[in-house]
Amino acid sequence: MNAYLSRKLKVLSFLLIVMVVILHAHNLKGNSDALNFYVQNLISGGFTKLCVVLFFLISGYLFVVNIKEGKPAVFGQKIQSRIRSVLVPYLLWSLIGMMIFFILQSLPVTRSFFNSGLLRQSSPSELSYIWLLKPLPYQLWFLRHLFILVLLSPLLYGIIRYTNWFALIVIVILLLNIIRLPENPLLNNTSLASFSLGIWFGLHGQQIVLNRYPKAVWWSGLLWIIFVVGRVIFDSETWLSIGIWRPLLLTLEYGIGIVSIWTGYDYLNQNKNMDRPLPAYLGFAFFLYLAHEPLLTIFKKLLLKVLGNGSLGQLLTYFAAPTLVIVLCIAIGMLLKRSVPKVYGILTGGR
Repeated sequence: MNAYLSRKLKVLSFLLIVMVVILHAHNLKGNSDALNFYVQNLISGGFTKLCVVLFFLISGYLFVVNIKEGKPAVFGQKIQSRIRSVLVPYLLWSLIGMMIFFILQSLPVTRSFFNSGLLRQSSPSELSYIWLLKPLPYQLWFLRHLFILVLLSPLLYGIIRYTNWFALIVIVILLLNIIRLPENPLLNNTSLASFSLGIWFGLHGQQIVLNRYPKAVWWSGLLWIIFVVGRVIFDSETWLSIGIWRPLLLTLEYGIGIVSIWTGYDYLNQNKNMDRPLPAYLGFAFFLYLAHEPLLTIFKKLLLKVLGNGSLGQLLTYFAAPTLVIVLCIAIGMLLKRSVPKVYGILTGGR
């Protein structure tokens, strides 16, 4: 991987984490007016939704990009490294989330905000299920799926390396939900197909990833806006739920959006000095991902209580809550890294 691509991935990773936070800021209630409805659905239900697909794609690409030979020992080393960087943070932050919810459900001042699914009434088996498979910080599902995909990586690598275009066709079939995985907490069509597509680019599409396409941002950006606005406006139309129309349009929307974001970086950085240090806050992207929930939920509940649960209160909360959470999480991350670097390293898997 060259220096330009490494820098690009660091910047885009932070941008995608911010998109994840905004995606989770959605707070529409039954009394929302049209402006509030369309603003939140265009942003959280539209422009930010591709962040998960792109994250899996990048993860698959990074997993195989430096593999010269697919020997078992190589995958063993990579899986071992992902235990520290993926599995350990997943288990720790799931446990931290349970502790936070237990405290909030126990304190009189916050009990009314968190009065469903009381942890103190759960059996040991239920608590184990929550910890391992249904974390209260719900964003952690991504790490669970990612670690399962890492375990499957030798198989995926072999299939994609030796079947090339056939593998790509299967990936498209999965993206279009023509074949659907059974409901389970470990994998779904999006995670499997997107991670596999990243592996495909790492093995067969290296030059596509390394090339720069600054001019493509104009047509891809315009098409992305058209797709998102059109889908949000016509989302309730019956025909969208027939056959493969919805997954087809979503796949096209995500694909065009990814091209827009990818080439947008090329356009904005075509004349910039690549030796200039990146802003320090970009290094706290993973901590922001891990820590933003349940903090965002707490901020949403508090702000809605203060600003009111009407349409204006929801809209103000929609913009204020993620902004406050992003700033606070980065500040906390910086403080932890400076004061207790070993603890911060464990919490973030060595990042």
